[in-house]
Amino acid sequence: MSVTTPPTLDELLAAGDIQGVLRAGHERRLEREGIPMILGLADERGTIPRSTDDSALATGAALVDVVDEYTAALVPWARHDDEGAVITVLQVLAMTHFEPSATDGGAQ
Repeated sequence: MSVTTPPTLDELLAAGDIQGVLRAGHERRLEREGIPMILGLADERGTIPRSTDDSALATGAALVDVVDEYTAALVPWARHDDEGAVITVLQVLAMTHFEPSATDGGAQ
């Protein structure tokens, strides 16, 4: 009986299997490795100034594209303000872009 190694996140992404990435995340033992998270802060005391840094704007636009792609693959039925759907998409985004093993930032 041979044991097969499960595909890596990079392999799943290369194959376009975003749902596979979510499954792989659910199968992880996060209590043993920590939980990758995204933290966003907004100063609600006044108008938030728009960034003028080209690099920041390009990174933000690329992340919007990835979030749209993940949303279409994982929760195409969800309303824009569906909190559960947002959480699902952020789980995959955290695993593919922000944890140490995401060597290329999950870029495709």
